[in-house]
Amino acid sequence: MVACALAACGDGGRASLATPKLAYNGSMPFPAVIGEAIVLTPAVSGTLGQYRVSPALPAGLSIDERSGVISGTPTEASGLAPYTVTANSLAGDTRFILLLTVSQRRRVPYPGMGQRGGAQVAAGRGMSEISVRCGNGAMSHV
Repeated sequence: MVACALAACGDGGRASLATPKLAYNGSMPFPAVIGEAIVLTPAVSGTLGQYRVSPALPAGLSIDERSGVISGTPTEASGLAPYTVTANSLAGDTRFILLLTVSQRRRVPYPGMGQRGGAQVAAGRGMSEISVRCGNGAMSHV
């Protein structure tokens, strides 16, 4: 019976393992904004174990060591920086360099609106999301 098991493996040698691939989809660099929650889910091919990141993520963000999900609400601005996410597997470690920046939400006065009827435009995430607050407290998103 043992001879059959060894014969099934060929010469009894070790099977080669493919190194899993790891990536985070989205903009590169990823633009986070203070006070806006983010969730970055890794795209993985293969089986990965524990995840870690170096250097530490900006204040308010963390990585789930089991799933690799990076989430939280940034609390401080930080310039563009690379963060190396490393995950282990039976085939060895795999890495992904995530470029991340955290900026303050910009408030821009809306042209043509006086102080009484004032409007504010708040732009976040590289101008992909704009909200307008009018003098009467109404809010709209574009």
